[in-house]
Amino acid sequence: MIRFIFITIVLSCLTFAGPNGWSKESFGAVGATPFEMVASEGKIFTREGKKIHSYSNNKWKEIGVVGATPFQMVTVSGKLFTREGNEVLVYDGKWRTIYNIQDSFFQMTASTKKVFIYHQNNIYQYDNRWIKIGKSRTQDFSMVAAGKRLFTRDGRLIYRHKNGWKKIGKVSSNPFEMYVSNNRLFTREGSSINLYSNDIWRKVGDIDYGYFSMATSNNFVFARDGKNIFQYSKKSWKKIGSVDREPFEMKIAGNKVFTREGNKIYVYENNDWKNIGSTSSQKLQMLVVKNELYTREGRKLYRYTKGQTSTKAKLNSYERKYLKIQNNSSGTVTAYIQFYTLNSNNGWQWFGPISFKFAKGTSSYLSYSGVQISAYKVRIWGQSIFPPRLWQNDRFKSLVIAPKEGYKAEKMETFTYTFK
Repeated sequence: MIRFIFITIVLSCLTFAGPNGWSKESFGAVGATPFEMVASEGKIFTREGKKIHSYSNNKWKEIGVVGATPFQMVTVSGKLFTREGNEVLVYDGKWRTIYNIQDSFFQMTASTKKVFIYHQNNIYQYDNRWIKIGKSRTQDFSMVAAGKRLFTRDGRLIYRHKNGWKKIGKVSSNPFEMYVSNNRLFTREGSSINLYSNDIWRKVGDIDYGYFSMATSNNFVFARDGKNIFQYSKKSWKKIGSVDREPFEMKIAGNKVFTREGNKIYVYENNDWKNIGSTSSQKLQMLVVKNELYTREGRKLYRYTKGQTSTKAKLNSYERKYLKIQNNSSGTVTAYIQFYTLNSNNGWQWFGPISFKFAKGTSSYLSYSGVQISAYKVRIWGQSIFPPRLWQNDRFKSLVIAPKEGYKAEKMETFTYTFK
């Protein structure tokens, strides 16, 4: 089970001028391996060794640890879903276990709207609770999702689920792969590429070479066949380029496609290829976030932006954090606070205790003598009358809320103390 960890890190951003009007901006570093990253609605989630982080609004936050392996991450609507050993968990500000896995036959996939799992020959859809939507006939099973639709391969049969199941075809040959674009299903079956759209199957291409891969989005389809790169548009394939070197990878972002070819990174936009950067590391991973390209290159994380030049963020030094109280208990809490901070002579001093009342479900920053409270360490306790309850754990010990060595940030950070 993942335990709660809340650590916020603010990193400076360094920008490197790149070719063709693109810039390469660092936004973090890889703390440990194995490393994975996924994204949804502008949020990035990473697994770095045993730790899980989120990145949003230019800030990193450590949100948990990997409880067990095997480990998998998918995202939907800004939420993170993980498979950790025999558990499936969801993180939406807090961690919850939402499914227990009984054996090794398990798959999980996600679209922009839904999460689906396959377990013990059953197929489930998650919508704040698990709903069983079907059952497979074989363990030769795979699935891909698009919006609220799910396409599955069950043995030799192909199905579509949307408000019910429909058998839509048969697997003609292997290898078999499925890709979705704008609710259309593309399949690679042996050396053929087929398209299922508007309840009709059409053969739309042939694979001429052994090296084949596809990248799809809502509106675009690109394929690599041997040394050639194609775009599918208006019911036909158009050759748009060639693969210069290996390894090769494609990612679609809006109306652009990014490729990694050896140590070079290219973008295809407006019918033109441009080299936008290079890397000295063979450990390169690409991720698309809000139509921008993010990469892991060795131990560094970068964001590629067009026509923008960022400057190094101005960071200030701090020794304290603002104090905020959150009342998540079932009654009104009277909170008592002592806080250790700088006095008017710039010397460290304890102040208080002072008291504040917080109604159920409320939160607030604190002020003393007309000044917002910020502190290096605090002592906090509280009581409620209805229901009668005492909070004493942090009354007689000092709770350090800021790093002893200080920290750097654009502005002073906040420490939130919660009564539960």
